[in-house]
Amino acid sequence: MKAERQIRFINATEGGILTEGAEILSLRDAVHQCCNQPMNAGSILKSCHQTQPVRMEALHHLQRVLRREIEGSASLAGFQDLVAKEAILKQDRVGVNEGISWGLT
Repeated sequence: MKAERQIRFINATEGGILTEGAEILSLRDAVHQCCNQPMNAGSILKSCHQTQPVRMEALHHLQRVLRREIEGSASLAGFQDLVAKEAILKQDRVGVNEGISWGLT
């Protein structure tokens, strides 16, 4: 990042990483500053990743992990991450889009 001075690098993780060479912004501010037109997050994600058929044993394993993680987690961000992973595994495009929209509001 230091070598590419003409490129604007934004860290919108709000997690305190990549502080050197990156501009720190909230995700909301980054989206408002950099996205000049409406976007379809679902189609962008789909173009970047081709999902594989979900095996039921993998889904059951994830559900067991989610139950353990949610019971021991006080972090809303961690909960959102787990819910998003579950929606992706279930190929629930509506759930993914709703999660992204909810995270931006």
